[in-house]
Amino acid sequence: MTIKLSTPELADRLAHLWQHSAVFHPWIRTTSLAWGTAFLVDAGARILMAYTLPVDTVPLLSVVLLIAALTIAQGSCLILGRRSGALKLLKPGASSAAPQAEGAC
Repeated sequence: MTIKLSTPELADRLAHLWQHSAVFHPWIRTTSLAWGTAFLVDAGARILMAYTLPVDTVPLLSVVLLIAALTIAQGSCLILGRRSGALKLLKPGASSAAPQAEGAC
């Protein structure tokens, strides 16, 4: 079963930005990389903690690690989105004519 989380208008807008925006497409790839890296580092740190720390301290540090990883990943995505202008393109009423990078088609 699939649940649609966005309106058809937003889905169309995202598809258009993905194919035609020199700002949006790289930002999505970068944010995907940031989230993937955050979860891989989180998994590696959890394995390291499980083998090296006392059993009683691992659950608490595991939660702290997760919160830190989520905060860093989300913060970096928002900062990059604001700097690149990609977040402005997602706002309702924003111009879908995204700025083109030099040399972009």
